[in-house]
Amino acid sequence: MGRLTDILRNGAADFKAKWDGTAAAADFGPLPRGVYICHATKGDLEESRTNKTPEFKIEFSVIEGQFAGRKLWADLWLTPAALPATKRDLAKLGIVSPADLERPLPRWCRCKVTAVIRKGDDGIERNEVRAFDVLGIDKPTDDPFAPIGPNAAGPMQREPGDEPPDASFDPTRF
Repeated sequence: MGRLTDILRNGAADFKAKWDGTAAAADFGPLPRGVYICHATKGDLEESRTNKTPEFKIEFSVIEGQFAGRKLWADLWLTPAALPATKRDLAKLGIVSPADLERPLPRWCRCKVTAVIRKGDDGIERNEVRAFDVLGIDKPTDDPFAPIGPNAAGPMQREPGDEPPDASFDPTRF
C-alpha cells in the first residue's frame, strides 16, 4: 500500500487543508417527478437481474436545468406481451428491426422524457421513464481542442456513432 504523501508529491500540505474545508457530497436520490430535456446517450441489450427477462435499456442524460448531467433509464422489455409498446418506443429512435438493436443509437437525439418515482419491491425509490418523445437531432458542439489551420496533423478520427445522423433519419416521421 502506498503512502498519501508519495502520490500527492508536492501538494500534501495543501491537500489536508482542502480535505478539512470540503463538505462531503450528498447521495443522489431519484429525480423529482417531471419532464426533462435529455440526449438519448446509450442503448444496450440486457437481461433483468432477477428473472433474466430480455430488455433494451435506453440511457438518457439530462442536458437542461438544475439536474443537467444526471441520468434516467428506460427499460423496454422484449417479451411478447410488451413488444407492441417496445416497438412503438424504439421506432422513435429509428430502431425498426431486430438488427437495429445491435447498432449504436443515433447520436445527439434530443428527447423530452417524462419521469416518475416508483418504489421497488425492495422499498427503494427509483426513477422510471414513463414516456419519451424525440424532439430532434442536436448539432454536435465543436471540440475546442481539435486541430485547426495549416499546421494541423490531419483530420480527427471519429469514434463509431460520432458521425452526423444519416440524412434519411427523421425522428418526426414516427
